[in-house]
Amino acid sequence: MSGQVHTVSLGHTASEGRTIAALSLALAAGRSLSDLEIDLSDPEQCRFGAYTLVKRIGAGGMGLVYRAHQLSLERDVAIKILNMQMAEDGEALARFRFEAKSAAALNHPNIVSILEIGQVDGVAFIAMQLVRGETLATRIQRERLGHAAAVAMMLKLCDAVGYAHRLQLLHLDLKPANVLIDERGEPLVADFGLARHMNSQGQVEAQEVSGTPGYMAPEQVLIKEFRLSAGTDIYALGAILYEILCGLSPHGCGSAADVMQRALAGQIPNPRSLNSSVLKDLEAICLKCLNLRAANRYASVEAFADDLRRFANSLPVSVRSPTRIERLQRWYAREPRFALALGGLLLFAIAGSFVFANLYRKAEYERAGAEGLVRMLMSQTPDKDQPILQTRNGGNGDKLPVVDCDFFPFNNCNGGLSPDTTIDPTLPIAQRRLYLESLRDYVPKIAVWGNPRLSAQLARTLDGVAIDLYRSERAKAAAATGTTEGLVFAYLLADSDAPDLGRDQAHAWLEQAVHRIDQPWQAQWLALSCDVSDPACTVAIQRFRELDPDNAAAWLMGLPDTPDGKGDRLLLRAVQAPRFDHHEADFLDAAMAFATRLTSNLPAEARIAPADFALEIWNRVGKFAYKFKYNGYCGHSIAARNAPAVENACLAIVAKIQPAMKPWLSDEFAAATLTFNLSRNPVEQAQSLRKYRDLRWIYTALKKLPPGSEPDAAARFRAIREHGEFAYVKSLVASAHLPLEAPAEFVTVEPLPWPRHTSTPAQAGK
Repeated sequence: MSGQVHTVSLGHTASEGRTIAALSLALAAGRSLSDLEIDLSDPEQCRFGAYTLVKRIGAGGMGLVYRAHQLSLERDVAIKILNMQMAEDGEALARFRFEAKSAAALNHPNIVSILEIGQVDGVAFIAMQLVRGETLATRIQRERLGHAAAVAMMLKLCDAVGYAHRLQLLHLDLKPANVLIDERGEPLVADFGLARHMNSQGQVEAQEVSGTPGYMAPEQVLIKEFRLSAGTDIYALGAILYEILCGLSPHGCGSAADVMQRALAGQIPNPRSLNSSVLKDLEAICLKCLNLRAANRYASVEAFADDLRRFANSLPVSVRSPTRIERLQRWYAREPRFALALGGLLLFAIAGSFVFANLYRKAEYERAGAEGLVRMLMSQTPDKDQPILQTRNGGNGDKLPVVDCDFFPFNNCNGGLSPDTTIDPTLPIAQRRLYLESLRDYVPKIAVWGNPRLSAQLARTLDGVAIDLYRSERAKAAAATGTTEGLVFAYLLADSDAPDLGRDQAHAWLEQAVHRIDQPWQAQWLALSCDVSDPACTVAIQRFRELDPDNAAAWLMGLPDTPDGKGDRLLLRAVQAPRFDHHEADFLDAAMAFATRLTSNLPAEARIAPADFALEIWNRVGKFAYKFKYNGYCGHSIAARNAPAVENACLAIVAKIQPAMKPWLSDEFAAATLTFNLSRNPVEQAQSLRKYRDLRWIYTALKKLPPGSEPDAAARFRAIREHGEFAYVKSLVASAHLPLEAPAEFVTVEPLPWPRHTSTPAQAGK
C-alpha cells in the first residue's frame, strides 16, 4: 500500500486499557518511552488499537518500535509509537504527520513502506512494513564488507535517496542505523522523521539543529549561515560509505559537541590510513562526498552513483586521475581476452554443439579466446530466429519437412549457443570470472553487428554461467549447515571436477548424507545422482526402498546394464508397487525453503534467488533423471532373449506413468518406446509410434524456441512444482502458438530401436 497513508483515531477496549494508560502517563510525566516496559505476555497489556504488540525491536529519542500483528489483515508490521502526546503538541503532531506522509509518498523497493498513521487516545503511532533482518550498523559491526559488496550496497542507497530528491524530499538523517537489510540482503532506507521538502531552488531553510552528529554535514550545524540541500544527504551517504570501509563514522566517537566540532573543522582521517586495503579511487569518491563545502561535493546523488559504477567497472573516476600502471591494470580487467589469449589460459567448456566440442580441443581456440569464439558463432549462426516450419519459395504455403533434434541434453540443434553451455569448471574461479566478463562485453556488440538473436542467446547463456560460477561456494555453505538437507543439496550441487572442491569432498558429503536420510525424496534424489557402483550409493538406494516401498521408482533404482536374474526380480517387484512417484514437489519445496535460510551464510557474489537455487539442482539431477534406465533394461532384454514375464512387467511399468505422477519428458519417451516394442497389438503400436513422433516434435520445438521464451525462475518453479516437467514443456510450446502434435511433414532422426530376439523363450525372474 505504498504511496497511500490512512490516518485514524482509535478508541480502545478494556483489554488494551492498561497499555494506553501506561503510555499516556509516561508521556504526561515527560518521561521517555524507552524507559517504559510493557509485559507482552499479558494479553491486556500487549493490545494496542487494531494491533497486538509482539516484541520490542527498537527504541530511541522518537519513541519505541514494536513488531506487531495486525488482526484485521492477519499480517505482521512494525509499529513506531511516538514519544509525544499529539493532542497537546501541535508542532509534534505536524512533524509526525509530515514524516509519515512524506515517506508514504515514496514508492521505491529500497525505501521502507508506510502502511498507516494514527492515534490511540492521543498516543501517536506509525505502522510500517516489517523488515525481518538487521540494520546496516549491525552488519558493519559483525563483518567488513568487501569493495564490491560496499559499492553494490551504496548504489542501491543512492538510487533510493536520488528518487526521494527527485520528489523534492531531503532525508537529513541518513546513517547505518536507518538502513535496514531484509532477509534477501536488500537495503531499505527508513526513518523520515527529520525529512524536509526542498523549495524551488532545491534548498531547505532549517529552523533547528537536527540529525545524528556522527553523520551530520557542517551546514546542519551552522543552520543560520547555510541552507540544506541535496549535498547534505550526499554528505551522509559518504559518511555511510566511510563507515562501511573503515568501521567507524568519519567524525569518530565522543560527545556530540566534540563530534560536531570535528565535522565543522573538516578533520576526517583518510580511509586508507584506517584500512590500507581501501583502493585509492574509492577513497577519493568517499572524500568527495565529505567535502567541507556543499558546493565541492558531488552535484547530485546520480553523479555520486555514476562514479561508483565507473569504479565497479574498472573505469577512471571523475575525482581522481589514475597512474599509468593503474590504467594498465584497468585495461586488463576490462579486456582480459587479449591478455588471456596471449597466455593461453582460457578454455571454454563445450556442452553445446559438436562444433564447440571440436574448438574446445584445439590450441588455436585457447589462444584466440573470446574473440575467436564470437567470430566462429557469428559465422555459423543465423541473424534471426528461423521458423520451425518454413515455407517453400514463393510463399505458397507448402511447408518444408523439418528434421527433429537429436535427443541429447546439450544440443540446441539450431546453431549458436545452447543455454546449457558453461565454462570449464576445472579452471580456477578467477580465470572463469575473467572469461565470463570478456564474453559479456560482446553481448551489445553482437547486436550492433546485426545479429540480435545471437546477442540474446549469449546473454541468456552467460546468466546461466554466472549462476554456475559460484556453485561450489553454495555447495560448501549448504554442507556447513550440518543438516541432512544441507548435505544432500551439497552433494547434488557438487562439481567433483572443480579445483576448489574435488571428488573426495563431494563423496564425503554423500557418505555423511546417506546415513542420515529420513525422507523419501532425500534418498531418491541422491540415488538419481550417484554412481550405482559406489557403496554409498547402494546405501541410498536401499534406504529409498525402506522409506518408500510402495513406490515403483524405488525398485527401478539400481537396475544393471545387462539383464540378469537380480534385475528381473527388481523389475517384477516394481510392478507390485501401487504408484510411481518422483517426489519432485517435496524436493522443490525443501530446496526453496533451504535456500531461503542459506542466503545469509553466502558471500554476496554467490547468492541467488531461492527459486534459482531449487531449479539449479533440479536441472542438474531431475531434468534428465533415470537416463531411461528402465527403458534400457527392457530394451536389452527384448534384443537378447525372449522373457515374457519381463516384457509384461515392462508394459506394467508403462501403465504406471500417469498424469497424476507429473511425469518427466523422459518418462513419456520411455512409455512410447516400450509400448511400441513390446505391444503385440497393431493399434497400440500405431498409437505409441504417433506419440513418439509427437514427443520428438515437442522436444524439437522446445529446442528451437527463441531466447526469452521461458518465464522467470519463480514462474518456472511454480509451473514445474504444480504440473511437472512434461506439462511445463508442453505449455512453452503451446505459448509459442505451435501445435503439440507433430505435423505430417515432420521427420524423426531415427526409427524406434531394438530388434526382437526370436530364440526359445527364457524364464524370467530367475
